[in-house]
Amino acid sequence: MLPYLRAHPPRRDRFECVRVRRFKRTSQLYSPYFHPDQFYETHSSTEEGIACHRGDGPAGYYGAETSDCDTPSSLVNATFDWIAANIADDIDFVIWTGDSARHDSDENIPRSPAQVLGTNRWIADKFAEAFGDPKDPTRMAVPVIPTFGNNDILPHNILLPGPNKWLGYYAEIWKRFIPEEQRHSFEYGGWFYVEVIPKKLAVFSLNTLYFFDRNAGVDDCQQPFEPGFKQMEWLRVQLEFLRERGMKAILMGHVPPARTDSKKNWDETCWQKYNLWMQQYRDVVVGSLYGHMNIDHFIVHDTKEVNINILGGYAVDDD
Repeated sequence: MLPYLRAHPPRRDRFECVRVRRFKRTSQLYSPYFHPDQFYETHSSTEEGIACHRGDGPAGYYGAETSDCDTPSSLVNATFDWIAANIADDIDFVIWTGDSARHDSDENIPRSPAQVLGTNRWIADKFAEAFGDPKDPTRMAVPVIPTFGNNDILPHNILLPGPNKWLGYYAEIWKRFIPEEQRHSFEYGGWFYVEVIPKKLAVFSLNTLYFFDRNAGVDDCQQPFEPGFKQMEWLRVQLEFLRERGMKAILMGHVPPARTDSKKNWDETCWQKYNLWMQQYRDVVVGSLYGHMNIDHFIVHDTKEVNINILGGYAVDDD
């Protein structure tokens, strides 16, 4: 048995999954995916392919619920205004799970890199306005931990191994959010962590696009040269460091590790390693938060489904 796979008792920490979550005396704001659409038009058509961009129809001022239209700027602004007026002073850290660009659902207005990066920069500025340090615009008074979604890059779903131009773009857009000591890690692979409660709690921003089964730019988490493999090893090492320091961790990303007999979000080797890590570091990881699915859901990880042959020698410790 490898030393970092030794048995540990089940955790006793309590982590409540509600809008503002409590970790002892800490309040967390979970912000999923905005999908802001700068081309949204009030009273436009909600028909497929039009996406509330033109025509006449029921599209409302604050959005078109039950349709496939994305989010108007009015709703984004109202949301941040409400946060600033009601809860900003009570929040200790913010988890932002990506997809801050519109879907490519209108053939008449194809997405461009400038549009995708522009709405991401706009949302980043909104977070900085709400949670930034009023005395220093380059710093945050409240930590904001971002990640990118499959709609935050072009082509849709495809992110090549880093370093690459997209990681460079987001390193610049999120420079206020990524700790200086974590910048190299982010520019290399799009992953990093923030000690939101120093010496007690860290939030890990995982680049789930390197686990995503639809990302044709990478393969798996089994081959050492793959970014998914490197990220999983980085995560394991960091969780081991937190264990030695007596700290806890929250994991976050965009695409969740959802998996059924008929459908899976992650490559199988990535899911297998993640499942094993959650078992072996159950005394460290107190929760995880993801986006992408457009539904409220919980995922239970069953280590009985871990395949040792796929993991290449790692073992499950159930003691």
